[in-house]
Amino acid sequence: MPTGYTYPGPTSVYIPTTEATQQLLVGYSRNEKDFLVAKYTKYVPVKQMKGFFRVWLSQQGSRILTTNDAEHVWEDGAASPDGQRNTEATTVLPFLCVRRGFPVSLGDLTLEQADYQILAAHSQQAAMTAMTSRTLRTYNALSSYSGWGANTAAVNGTILPPGQNWANGTSDASFSGTTYVTGPNIKKSFNYAQNQITLATFGVVDPGQSMVVLARILLR
Repeated sequence: MPTGYTYPGPTSVYIPTTEATQQLLVGYSRNEKDFLVAKYTKYVPVKQMKGFFRVWLSQQGSRILTTNDAEHVWEDGAASPDGQRNTEATTVLPFLCVRRGFPVSLGDLTLEQADYQILAAHSQQAAMTAMTSRTLRTYNALSSYSGWGANTAAVNGTILPPGQNWANGTSDASFSGTTYVTGPNIKKSFNYAQNQITLATFGVVDPGQSMVVLARILLR
């Protein structure tokens, strides 16, 4: 015999369904455009999975050999200045594209019987997984890259005096003569980095185009 009989009441005369909330689905699925990795990387479409991209040395445009630019003076009737020293060098670096899949197995009957947008919900989650993977791989590439060379410097003992770091700075800078002793250490470090970027790019990249990526918030 059936059990659990109930008498009529406002919440016992119908079988509850999700129609009351219009199939409301509560959860978290991040929009792929909200991942910060898209802001500090550049997506470049390619036709082949493997190949090279060319890098321009970018030095000749800022090179003047004399203090008064005498090498570019062209007097009337004189031969044109020799341009053999004005060429620029390039190199090529390899790339390899790897296809990745983030599948979800859902049967036709499951799709037909679901009382919510099950395919759309799983598609959003798959897109979020793909962007999380892209962020993780970008972090791994940045943190393990060995080609930074002279573009890196230690904070303690190089950018800042020995014993100074991001945890023990002060709001006002103090000097011993012209030597920095302590002060806004984080700001000084960022200023140092921006100066290095300006020198390396010959002023092409200005502070407004720079972005700081911290490992702790990289997965945002």
